[in-house]
Amino acid sequence: MPKSICSFPYINKVADNVLSVNSSGVENLYSYFMGHRVILPAAEKRSKLSLYTALSQLVISNPEKLTIPLDSPDIPWYSMEEVAPVLQTRYKGEKILVLFNTQSGESYTPQKCANELRNYFEKNGRDRFTICAVTSTPDSTVGKFAREFGTLIELKGEDKSTDINPPSMETTNLRETGMGDMFELASASLFQNVVQLLHLDQKPESFRDFVRHEFEITGKIVDEASNSEFYTKAVNDLVERHWVMKAPGKGPGDYVADAALKMLENVKKAISGGSDQVYSSNAPAPRAGDMQLTVSFSGGFHTLPTCLEFKGYKGKQFSVIGQKDSVLAENSDVFFLIEEDVKPNDPRQFYVRALHTLSPLPILVVEKSKEKFGPNVTRDLLNYYRTRVPQV
Repeated sequence: MPKSICSFPYINKVADNVLSVNSSGVENLYSYFMGHRVILPAAEKRSKLSLYTALSQLVISNPEKLTIPLDSPDIPWYSMEEVAPVLQTRYKGEKILVLFNTQSGESYTPQKCANELRNYFEKNGRDRFTICAVTSTPDSTVGKFAREFGTLIELKGEDKSTDINPPSMETTNLRETGMGDMFELASASLFQNVVQLLHLDQKPESFRDFVRHEFEITGKIVDEASNSEFYTKAVNDLVERHWVMKAPGKGPGDYVADAALKMLENVKKAISGGSDQVYSSNAPAPRAGDMQLTVSFSGGFHTLPTCLEFKGYKGKQFSVIGQKDSVLAENSDVFFLIEEDVKPNDPRQFYVRALHTLSPLPILVVEKSKEKFGPNVTRDLLNYYRTRVPQV
C-alpha cells in the first residue's frame, strides 16, 4: 500500500502481501467458494486456525456449506487414498474443494494430503475434486501438486532475507519483522475478504479496493489497541510470573484466541525460564493472578460460566468483544471493544480484525521484558522463538 496504515510496519507488509496476490488467484478462490458446497481444509497449526476462522464466516453466511476437517470423526481413515472414494460416494454429484493453507508447503498434514491425493489421482483421475493451495513456496510439495492438479495461489509471508543472526538481535525492530505470523495474518485476510465479497455480491475485481479499505480500518484498530488499557494491563501481567489460558469454547473466537496464545507461548516460557505455561486446552485449575483470554463477538451468556469460574480462583479475565453492553464486558477485568454493525447471518470481519489486533501482544511483551530485565532477555527470547516454532 502506498501509505502507512499502522504504526506496526509488519501490518503494512501483511496488507501489501494480500494486495500482491495475482488477480486470477482471487477470481479462482471466489469461484471455488461460490461453486462448492463441500470443502476439506488442509492446514496445520496457526495456518489452520487462520483458515478455519474465515471458513466459519463462509458457513455463517451460507449455512448449506460443509467444511470437513481432515481430523474430523467424519473422516476416520488414515490415508486420503481411502478417504477420496468415500467422499465421492457420500457427496454424489457434488464437487469437493480441497483447500490447502501452508506457508512452507511442507508441513506434515498438507504434505501428506497432497502426496496421497496425487497417488489417488494418478490411478483414478481427479474426477470431482478441485484443488486449491495458498502457499509462499510454489516449488514445495504442496505447491507443485496444486500447480499440476489445480490452482496455486502464491501469498508472501516472512521475508527470508531478514533472518536475524544473534549479534544483531538486540537492535532488531520486531515491529518491522513481526513474530513469524505474517503468512497466517495475510491468509486469514485473503480468505475473509473473498468471503465478504461473495456475501455482498461484489465481483472479484473489487478485491483490492475492498482489502485497502479493510486494512485502513484494521490498522487503526491495532494502533488503538496497542495504546489501550487492555494492552497495558495484559503486557504488564504477561511479563510477570502468571500462567495464561484460553477460555474453553468453540467457533471462530476460539480459533482467534488459540492463535494468539500460540504466538505468546514461546515468549512466555523464555521470560520465565520455562516455568510459566500457556494453555490452549486442558488447563489446570488457575492460580491467583493467572490470565484467561476470551474472544467473542457477542460476549453473550455462553461466555459467562467459564468467566465466573475463572474469577472464582482470583484469576484475571481479559476479553476481546464486539458488544459493549454484553455480560462478558461486565464481568471482565479488562476488555477491548471491536464494534461492527452486522446482521445475524452476515459474515463478520470482527474475528480477523481481532486476530490482527492480538498479533502485537508478544512483540510488546518482548519490549517490556527488555525494559524491565535488560537486552539479554530479548536475545534469549528471539533465539528460543526462532528455533522452536516451525514454519507452517
